[in-house]
Amino acid sequence: MKRIYIISDCHWNHRHLVTTGIRPEGYEQKVAAEIAKLGPDDTLIDLGDTIFAAAPQLRQYLDSPCRKILCRGNHDHQSYNWYVSRGYAFACEALVLEFQGQRITFSHKPVPIPLDVRGINIHGHHHQGDHRSYPEGEYHPGKKHFLFTLEGLYKPVELSRFLHQTGAFTAPVIAKGGSDGL
Repeated sequence: MKRIYIISDCHWNHRHLVTTGIRPEGYEQKVAAEIAKLGPDDTLIDLGDTIFAAAPQLRQYLDSPCRKILCRGNHDHQSYNWYVSRGYAFACEALVLEFQGQRITFSHKPVPIPLDVRGINIHGHHHQGDHRSYPEGEYHPGKKHFLFTLEGLYKPVELSRFLHQTGAFTAPVIAKGGSDGL
């Protein structure tokens, strides 16, 4: 069965996250092991800040059989082709996808979406919302903007589950067994 998963802010080999207690020792191994469970029919949308530096778990992540799409984050400074040559199917700044009748923009940082426009934004970057300022203007957390944070989970989450748990869809979200285009 084709499934879509999301993940964000892995920060492979960003030791500061561990030494300051933001993340536990061994979080990278846990994330890599969870991603390795995804199959070749699965798609992983990575919301950026993936590659802080080379790490053994990074190779395991890039070699996982799932299709990986990267929405580059503020720490992802290489060219799009660099990421594709290392295992991503596609790299971009933002990805727009129609999923179960809803327009979803995936990005690292939040992107403006007015309340009167159809669609939502799933983003990373803010971790647990405690160390970044939010953008001015059309930012509506819980209405149009939904933060995916790796902290506490340390694994990818199936998109339909994330949408249901966050209340991002008002209609029931039941997996149809398809990938809706991916």
